[in-house]
Order: sequence, then C-alpha cells, then structure tokens
Amino acid sequence: MDELFVMDTEKADIVSESGAICVKCRITVPVFKCEDPFAERANAFYGCIRERFAKFCASRLLKKARKRPPEITAPYGAVMEPRVTFTDDEYVSVIIDTHVYDGVRRGNTVRISQVWNRNDGVLESVDAFVPPRARCAVLDEICAQAREKQTSAAAFYKPDPDKRIINAFCAKNFYLVPQGVAFYFEAGEVSYGAFPEVFIVKDTNISQ
Repeated sequence: MDELFVMDTEKADIVSESGAICVKCRITVPVFKCEDPFAERANAFYGCIRERFAKFCASRLLKKARKRPPEITAPYGAVMEPRVTFTDDEYVSVIIDTHVYDGVRRGNTVRISQVWNRNDGVLESVDAFVPPRARCAVLDEICAQAREKQTSAAAFYKPDPDKRIINAFCAKNFYLVPQGVAFYFEAGEVSYGAFPEVFIVKDTNISQ
C-alpha cells in the first residue's frame, strides 16, 4: 500500500545585513500522496500555512531578533512540527505545533488542529464526533481527568481548574486519536506547562 503522506521539511537561515544569522527556521508540513478528494485541498491548505509561517519568520520575528540586547548572541529560532494523529477510510486528523526560541528560552507551544473528511475534502467540526447534547458530559469527563492528573502530580493546574476548563473550552480545539476525541487547551490556559494540555475522551464516554 502506498504511503498516505510524507513530511516535507524546509530549513532556512535568515541573515542580517552584516551576514550574521538572526533567525533559524525549520518548517515541516504533511504532503498527502493519496487520490482522495481531500488531498488537493489539504496540500494547498498546508502550503498556505507554510508560506504564512515563513513570512512571519522573515518579518516579525526578524524585527524582534534585530532588537535583542547585544549580550544575547544566539539566533532566534522558529519551528513548525505537524503530526498525523489518526487516519482511516473516512477521516484524517492532523495537529501542527509551533514554537519560537528568543535566543534565551523556548516559548510556549501553540497548536492548531484539523480533521479532514476524505470523502468530500471538507474540514469537520467537533459536532461530527460529539453531538451538542453530549457537550456537558464531555466537560465533566475533562474536569474529572484534570482532578485525577492533579492528584497523581501528572500535571499542575492553576487555581480552580474546573472553572478554567469550562471558561476556556473551545470546541475547535480537538482532533482524533485511536482512543477517541482529544480536546486541548493552549499552554497557560488551565495549567502552568509550556505545552497544550490534552484530555482524551474515549468513544465509550461520548453519549450518542
């Protein structure tokens, strides 16, 4: 069976007028090789994301790098890393993580996600997998998982995590995994970590 996709990586050094490297970029996107209706749309979609991120590195990030204190000699860095989290005959799920290094420390990871319908090439909303009437049950499950993680010290949450989870919940922040549906909160929204906080709601826990 042919590969469904390959990962395509571009590396680039953005230099100043003096020739010094100011920003080092590594941008990776998935390239789908299948003949499904979604492949052409998905490849164009990720091509646009690659282009926008490259422009961000060459403009806004370069400006910041030029203004850094003279004692910081390490170049800025920017990384885009995708992961295909789920595939079957009907859906393809992708997440893309990005982060920036300012010459001293690594910034928080920012995540976006897409779930593609392979039959018609459209992006699915969470309602295709979690009916609106199950939303409260899903939030209850996420809050329960947060309490369990906190008890076991698997994660460290900000005060009143249940309230933060309910207030910060965004239905667009989801993707598919083999176990069910993964919901994520951006770094710093509910926990102190530098990475998105992820909760997996198993298919058996989603009321149909």
